[in-house]
Amino acid sequence: MADAPSKPSWKDLAEFDLSDPESALALVEHFHGEWYNGGFSQLFANWNRADILLIPEALRIVGAPEAAPVVEAAIALFPDDQDDWRDIALKAMLDPASPLGNKLWDLNGSLGDLEDVIQQAAEAFELKLSEDEDL
Repeated sequence: MADAPSKPSWKDLAEFDLSDPESALALVEHFHGEWYNGGFSQLFANWNRADILLIPEALRIVGAPEAAPVVEAAIALFPDDQDDWRDIALKAMLDPASPLGNKLWDLNGSLGDLEDVIQQAAEAFELKLSEDEDL
């Protein structure tokens, strides 16, 4: 009987590579769309931890560093010792009495104040990429 293949570490599940400027931009654009569609609870319920952890640095790369601490604050609400945060976030999203859900909604408001900053930074970064400027 052959050994079953080992389950990949959550760290190996990242779809984005921040050493590539196009990937950093894609992460910010995907993050913004997911967050805009349902907030942090939905983001954490739908995405894998490996990509979520890359979002603050991607925001800094594309030129929206003021949004990074808000995402870091949301990340800090989730346990370091758990590989997958989806179940926790789903419960927070579905249970109106969830303390975690309430904290995430407060952070949604803070990020909402920076939504234009994120959008403008992504557009400017995309323009730089299209003009082949050094980043």
